[in-house]
Amino acid sequence: MLERILKSKKLAPFSKTDNFSEVYSRLAEDKLKKIKDILIEDTADELADKICQRFLTHVWFLPASEGHHHAKEFGLFLHCLDTALEALKRFDDKIYFEYRENRDVIDSFETRKRRPSRQYAFFLCGLVHDLGKEAARYKVVSSNGELWDPCNEEGLYGFVQRHPDTAFSSIRYQSMDNIYGLYQKIAPFYAARLISSEDYKYVGHEDIGDILNAIGYKPADNKFYKEIIDADMQSVKKDLIASGEIKTKDVVGDFITTLREMFTEGRISINSTGAKAWVFEDRTAVSIAVLNDVRALLLSKDRKTPELNIIWRKLMERHLIEHEGWKCVYNMELVTMGRSMFIKVLRFKNSVIWDKDKTPETCKLNVSFNIISK
Repeated sequence: MLERILKSKKLAPFSKTDNFSEVYSRLAEDKLKKIKDILIEDTADELADKICQRFLTHVWFLPASEGHHHAKEFGLFLHCLDTALEALKRFDDKIYFEYRENRDVIDSFETRKRRPSRQYAFFLCGLVHDLGKEAARYKVVSSNGELWDPCNEEGLYGFVQRHPDTAFSSIRYQSMDNIYGLYQKIAPFYAARLISSEDYKYVGHEDIGDILNAIGYKPADNKFYKEIIDADMQSVKKDLIASGEIKTKDVVGDFITTLREMFTEGRISINSTGAKAWVFEDRTAVSIAVLNDVRALLLSKDRKTPELNIIWRKLMERHLIEHEGWKCVYNMELVTMGRSMFIKVLRFKNSVIWDKDKTPETCKLNVSFNIISK
């Protein structure tokens, strides 16, 4: 089962006779060593090891996605562990934490004292950032028809032990409709179940609260949110490169080329109330209707062209469109003659759509944007 994941390390393939400790060691040993090398205190090392074991017990062989990144056995565990490592790197690369008794005075003693717990909090947030998927996205059914309950303390590992014939192929994938919003809402519940009282005492109630807030409500001013999103995207990118997906077919390149051709040929009207695209100082807003047309053209040439949401994700990974976390669809309000029109758009960098000397004049209409969707 683990042969595809671990063949680069030339380890023996996974066997049902292997116990939990053997599987955990194979999956986590390398990254956990790096994590412990970065964490400042031995206490944090011990806590990290314990919660990683609880995490694997809970999600076991679940993938991180269906047909995208880490879409393989144990993919969710591997992705979250990698995101936790990336989060630690971001914490150490920048000065995140300066304790201030008030807004003007930095307390150097308290900064040094509290830095280890804040560092561990970043690790913790990275590890639990995708929880909720196991309940919202997947259903695991045993050969006798019993459905795994993610709320059960035995975890998926315990369920598989009771039903040895339950395999990766037993996973049933739920519809993607509203999945993002659902697992975001329930993420704090599942994260709070995995975070131990020891974690709570070490990190403190304020940071634990902010961790749950970051993975659930995702406020832009949360101290963890932006860095965890960046760590998540880096983990996704590394896996896609390792799997060869980015190298084998440049879906994004084909999509952008087709879109640019449609603009060049004058097939997309711009900057009017009835237009399909609007050019601003550094961004061009393109209606979802146009993007559907682009995909339809690609689909007529290649039936394997992915769905738009997958293309959008790839656009975000390459930073070609404006986005907040993994959300990139904006509701553009266009006001004309005292009336408002609402149009769903993606906001591309101008350099993606236009040659530097051929960028049209900017739109003069009264518009505003609000993020609305994935």
